[in-house]
Amino acid sequence: MYHEGSPGHHFQLSASQLIENVPFLRKVRPFSAYSEGWALYSERIAAEDMSMYDDYPLGNLGRLQAEMFRAMAEEQLGEKFDIREFHEMILLNGLCLWRFWRSRLGLGLKSNNDSSYR
Repeated sequence: MYHEGSPGHHFQLSASQLIENVPFLRKVRPFSAYSEGWALYSERIAAEDMSMYDDYPLGNLGRLQAEMFRAMAEEQLGEKFDIREFHEMILLNGLCLWRFWRSRLGLGLKSNNDSSYR
């Protein structure tokens, strides 16, 4: 909610439309480091400074689970870990439960000798 909505992308895009005397490209924010950086910053501000997750601590769970899952994959796969393959696997399989990803990667199964991500 805070990443895509307010104070995230929605707020950012709405504010950029009000700017005058700048090139059009600066109003549509095509630079992902800038736009995603702001949205991630907004999430953190919502959680830490605005206490938005105090009454709903699970609101931050998705991000924390994703970070934990990546750390587990990096530890399990070691030098075989490839961030591009990891992201591709996550994105090209659609919405799935975390237990699917754990079994897909063989996390917890140290003897997985197949390809790292399949």
